[in-house]
Amino acid sequence: TKNSRSAEDKTDTLQEMATVRGKVTDSKGEPIIGASVVEKGTTNGGITDLDGKFTLTITPGATLKISFVGYQTQEVKAAKTMRITLKEDTEMLDEVVVVGYGVQKKANLTGAVSTVDLNKTMAGRPQQDVAKALQGAVPGLSILTTSGAIDETASMRIRGLGTLSNGEVSNPLIVVDGVPMDDISFLDTQDIENISVLKDASASSIYGTRAAFGVILINTKSAKPSEKVTINYSNNFAWDQATYLPDYPDVPTQLKMGIEASMNGGAGMPELFGMYFDKLLPYAEKWQQQNGGKTGYRPMNLYQSDSNVGDYIVLDGTPFYYADWDVQDIYFNKAAPSMSHNVSIQGTSGKTNYYLSFGYNEKQGQMKIHPDELKKYNASVNVTTNVYDWLQVGARINYSRKNYKRPDTWANTYQYLWRWGSYFIPSGTIDGYDTRVMAMQKQAADREVTTDLTRMNTFLKAEIVKGLTLNADFTYAIQNMNSGSQDNSVYGINWSGKPVPSYIVTKGNSGIWRDFSKQNTWTANAYVNYTKTFAKKHNLNVMAGVNAEEEEYKYLYGTRNVMYDQEGYPELNMAGKDGQDLSWNHTSRASAGYFGRINYDYKGIYLLELNGRYDGSSRLAPGHKWVLFPSAALAWRVKEESFLKDVDCLSNLKLRLGWGITGNTAIDPYKTQGSLEYGRYSYGSNGVLAFYQKEMPNPNLSWEKTEQWNTGIDFGFLNGRRGCVKSKNQVFFDILYKKDFISLLC
Repeated sequence: TKNSRSAEDKTDTLQEMATVRGKVTDSKGEPIIGASVVEKGTTNGGITDLDGKFTLTITPGATLKISFVGYQTQEVKAAKTMRITLKEDTEMLDEVVVVGYGVQKKANLTGAVSTVDLNKTMAGRPQQDVAKALQGAVPGLSILTTSGAIDETASMRIRGLGTLSNGEVSNPLIVVDGVPMDDISFLDTQDIENISVLKDASASSIYGTRAAFGVILINTKSAKPSEKVTINYSNNFAWDQATYLPDYPDVPTQLKMGIEASMNGGAGMPELFGMYFDKLLPYAEKWQQQNGGKTGYRPMNLYQSDSNVGDYIVLDGTPFYYADWDVQDIYFNKAAPSMSHNVSIQGTSGKTNYYLSFGYNEKQGQMKIHPDELKKYNASVNVTTNVYDWLQVGARINYSRKNYKRPDTWANTYQYLWRWGSYFIPSGTIDGYDTRVMAMQKQAADREVTTDLTRMNTFLKAEIVKGLTLNADFTYAIQNMNSGSQDNSVYGINWSGKPVPSYIVTKGNSGIWRDFSKQNTWTANAYVNYTKTFAKKHNLNVMAGVNAEEEEYKYLYGTRNVMYDQEGYPELNMAGKDGQDLSWNHTSRASAGYFGRINYDYKGIYLLELNGRYDGSSRLAPGHKWVLFPSAALAWRVKEESFLKDVDCLSNLKLRLGWGITGNTAIDPYKTQGSLEYGRYSYGSNGVLAFYQKEMPNPNLSWEKTEQWNTGIDFGFLNGRRGCVKSKNQVFFDILYKKDFISLLC
């Protein structure tokens, strides 16, 4: 009877469950993707799909709670078919902001913190590099690229130059999922969930040792509850062209301007490899009369007569080139292709949530002939499990590979194309052989760099008692780099001498090199957070924790000269030993820190934040390794005062004041000990081969420090306009600066 009754109860329960379907949209009727739909009072829920739709099995009569970042949360009585419209909450658009070791409401921020609108940056721009996608996205954050190369790592600055040390490199600390990461070009732009930028010392001092130039916090997408498996696919196809290319006038104009400039400078008649401009000009004028505009890549014709001047003439053994070559069309691709593909899978199985993503990016450079190529592969696995109601554990594995390949030319092709006139880059063939610039570009070996980065992370979050949580994580990262190239011999038509084929670069000048590096890094974080409200007026949030990090780096380089067969056997052991070279580098460093933060506010009007970090670094000398970095900030939300609360035209008014000290150890790991080098040391008449001291040790090296004062006024109006006025005063002291010493002979 007992068993039959249990079965009957189970059947009744199944019959009582109901399925509801609905769609979540914004005020304009556009679907909201990824909105959370949860049965109130339970963990039963899911997220909306690409059309904003959801399906949920619930208890009849239940209430649904619908929420999404930037919109007001709604609670709606469940019905069989539903359509929910979420209203925008301008104060909530970026209300929850990621800060150091936690999150805060933006309204309660006391420091200078900005968030990135991912819809306008990552989703709205066809950019494969995270750093370059951030250009113009955050006030005070400068993204600079200097070469335009597709593999160039963009330099980042928060509020300008921050130091005179380390080659004046002022890159901010970049923290991805709680772990520092130097090169974020490995990240897939579609895997990023949110980005915060900590600009002043009061906000960034919690990171101490590496936060002198600000902090960029990046969180990638994580596993979330989902009633059904969701698969998303996105792609992007783009074609790039250069913003500015060499645009030469016709050859006679180039020659006349060259003659005039040289004569005005008192340098006499100009020439290039024996081609005197006054002799070249008549042929160039005839070529223009007979051929009209510019010409493309083709066989070159020798001079026959004044009525058929061809493209070049040989006078007294010296070739004179006067054809007007179309440099832009011959060398540059006006539609360099790029593409990206991304697939993500998200779902829930029991108490376990999972998120998987795969990405592929490909980009080609601007050169039409033998272009450079960049390929990037990404794979991520993210799993979280609710072991108990109070304990969540999880793991992340991220793998990235970047492969960059470019022609390793003997000379910079771009420089040649800008340096010489269109006539002196003869871009045709003679008897089937290319001239110098084209031959070097075509016959160059591929210089290839492949970098693999694997990051393995495990974490837990435990609610010890109400209001008290523990967070801990450990990450191990392995970065391997393999690269190499050959200096190939080049055969074709050289600039000087008779236009007959010969070695432009001889086989005796060929060579080959390979290099490898490996970098292993582990990072551990653990911190507790306590939140409490007293008398419904006093809000307190206290956080304290510890951090440790260690890095080991190894690098090997080898080179040999004169290759046996550059096409068939481009290997180190198939090249000559004369002049071979081998170099090796092995470094390690470690750092640790204890940190804490206190946040207090009274009725959300008067705000106080205190931060402190006690940091240590292996780079510095004994007795100088540890130092304390404090910061403090105050804020007054004037709009919440009774005398402004009813002023409808004003949505926000907040005054901020912050102070803090951050540190910098941007020096090589062993500067406190000096360094030795093996080589010929000046001694006697010939010198001797020996180890000698290359750099003087400095046992007093300590922290470079930066002290900042920041003030700010944040304001907003009901018409949606928001802004701020800020000022910063920054003082550097104990600057780490490399000074060259005159060699001393004892």
